[in-house]
Amino acid sequence: MLNSWLFTAFLIAKAFVVPRVAFLTTSVDGQGTLPMGAHLALEEFSRHGAFVTFHDASLLYQPERLQQFQILVMSPLYGYHDQDRLLSLSYLDTVAMTNVVQWVRQGGILVTGGNIGRNTVDGTDRYLSGEILDRQEWPLGRVFGFDMVERNLNGFSLEKDPEAPAPLLEDFPEVLHTLDVEDWYLVPVNEASDVVHLADWVRGDTVWGGILLRRAGQGVAIYLSSFLLLHPSFDGGWADIPAITRFYHSLVQLALGQPRFAVGVNPWPGGARAALCVTLDDGGTPEEYKRTVQSLLQVVPELTFFVTGQLDPEILDYLRKNPRIELGNHSFDHPFFRDLTYAEAVREILMARAIIGPTLGFRFPYVNYTAEGLFALARLGFEYVSTIKVDHLNTFHGALFPYNLVVAPDKGLVVTTDVLELSPVQEDWAFYKRIYEDLYPVEDQQKDQEAFGSYLRTMWEIISDAGGLMITLGHPMYQGHSDAFLKPVLDFLRDVTSQEDVWVTRLDKVNRWWRTLREVRVTLEEKGNTMTFAIHNPWETAVKGVTLWIDVPPDQALPRVTYRKAKGYVTERQEPDKKRVLVILQVPPGWSTVTLKWD
Repeated sequence: MLNSWLFTAFLIAKAFVVPRVAFLTTSVDGQGTLPMGAHLALEEFSRHGAFVTFHDASLLYQPERLQQFQILVMSPLYGYHDQDRLLSLSYLDTVAMTNVVQWVRQGGILVTGGNIGRNTVDGTDRYLSGEILDRQEWPLGRVFGFDMVERNLNGFSLEKDPEAPAPLLEDFPEVLHTLDVEDWYLVPVNEASDVVHLADWVRGDTVWGGILLRRAGQGVAIYLSSFLLLHPSFDGGWADIPAITRFYHSLVQLALGQPRFAVGVNPWPGGARAALCVTLDDGGTPEEYKRTVQSLLQVVPELTFFVTGQLDPEILDYLRKNPRIELGNHSFDHPFFRDLTYAEAVREILMARAIIGPTLGFRFPYVNYTAEGLFALARLGFEYVSTIKVDHLNTFHGALFPYNLVVAPDKGLVVTTDVLELSPVQEDWAFYKRIYEDLYPVEDQQKDQEAFGSYLRTMWEIISDAGGLMITLGHPMYQGHSDAFLKPVLDFLRDVTSQEDVWVTRLDKVNRWWRTLREVRVTLEEKGNTMTFAIHNPWETAVKGVTLWIDVPPDQALPRVTYRKAKGYVTERQEPDKKRVLVILQVPPGWSTVTLKWD
C-alpha cells in the first residue's frame, strides 16, 4: 500500500521544482524522429513547462550534467535505443548505473524498467552468471530495493494493486495487460520492506511485482516490468494516450510536492494557450511572391520565409527589406540531401549562407532531412530546423512542441544537439500540386481549396487542444498562385488571429522564447491556503510573459496575489471541469516571489 508516509518523507527532503526532464533516446531512425511514446512525454511535460532534453546514454557518464535534471526517463524498448550497444540502455556498465543511483539518492525521479542494465557492454548477460540479477552486479537494484529473476509469465495479468492510490496509474484500467503466449520477464525478489507495489503480475495465487516504486535517499525510483506501459497501444504498446499522459502529469506534480491543485508553467508567453507561425518556402513568379506576402501580412503580424541561394536577387531583396519577414536558409541549390555526403551538405548550407546572410533556421528541401545534414547544421551554429512534418491524424510523426535533435550520422556515433526541431504541418503542395497540369477543372480546384482549408482547421483543433505550436507551410507558386488558392489560408488565419489567447509569431521568436524560458527556474512552497512561487531569471534583462498556471475547481474564487520584485496580474480560463488561474509576470533578473492566497 502506498501510504502517505512515503510521499510525506519524500516531500520533506526535496525542494519543489518545476522539473527539467532528460529522456534518453537515439531516436527511431537516427535522424531525429521521435518514438511515439516520447512524443506523448514531450507534449505532457511541455504543457507543464517541464522542459525535456532528449539525450543519448552518454549522459549517464556525466554526473554534473545529470544533476541539471529532476526526472530521468530511460526506455530500453527497441525503437527507442537502436544504435550501437555502447549507447543502448540494456547494455550498461557499473559506472553508468552507479551514477544513476547517486543521482536518485540526491533527489532525482527515475522511470525505467524492462531489461535496463541487464547486459554488460561486452554482451555478457548478468542474469545468466547465477540466474539472478542481484544488487552486487546490478547497481540499479540498490535504489529499486530488489534483485531480479526471470520467469515465464504466460497466462499472467498485470493488475493494479487495489490498495495503491492514484495518481500514477489513475487512468489505466484495473487490468493493464494480459499475456497469452510464452513470454519471459524479469521480476523482483529479495525486496526491501519499503518497496511499494503499484501493480502486480497475477495468475491464481501466484503474484510477481509488476510496477514498483521506492523512495531512495531524497529521490524516487519507479520500475516498470515493460516500457510498453508507456508506449501507445496503436503502435504495439499496452496503454492509451490518456493513461500515459496522466502518468507523466503525475510525475510533474510529484516533483512539485503533490500540491492540492495541479500547477505548472505555461509554455507560451502571456498565458497563450497555443502558438501559430506562418512559414513559406521559395518558388514562384515575382507577382506570386508579392500577392502571397502582401495578403498574408494583412492578416498575421509576421512570417518566416525559407529561401535558397538561387533565388532571384530582386525577390530576395524584396523579402529582406521587410522587417516583418524572417529569412531562413533553404540550401543553395535545393538538392535531395540524402544524395549528399557530409562535406557536400556543408557546402550547400554555407553557399546559401554566403548569399542569404546568417540565419537561425534551416529547412531541408523536399522535407528530406538526414542525420548528416542535421549534424552539419549543429556544427555550423544553426539554432533550429523546421522540417519533420506533423501528422497526428494517422500516427505520431512530427512534434507539437519544440525539441532538441538527437542524430546518428554514422554507425556508433550518436550526437545530442541543441538544435531545436519546430515541426510544420503538411504543405500546400499536397493539396495544390495540380496547379501546373494542363487540365485542372475549376470544380476540382474548388474541391482542393476546400480540402486544404478543412485540413488546416482540423490540424489547428488538434494542436491547439494540446496547447502546442502549429506551423503552416506554403509556397508562392501554390497558395499564392491566385486569390482563390490563397482564400482558404487567409480565412483560416483570420479565424485564428481573432482568438485573443493565441500567440501568432514567427519561428525565430519561438526559438528565442523556448531557449529563454527553459533557463528560468520555478520552485513552489505550499502552506495551508497559500502557494509561494520562487522564480529565478538568470538573464540580464527582464523576461516578459512568464505565466504560472494553477487548476482549481470552477467555483473556487481567484486568489489574492502579492509580488516581490516581479510584476504581474491574474486572469482565468474556464474549462469544463476546472478553472485555470493564470498569473502573467514580468520577471526581473535574479530571484522573485509570487504568493497566492485563497480565502
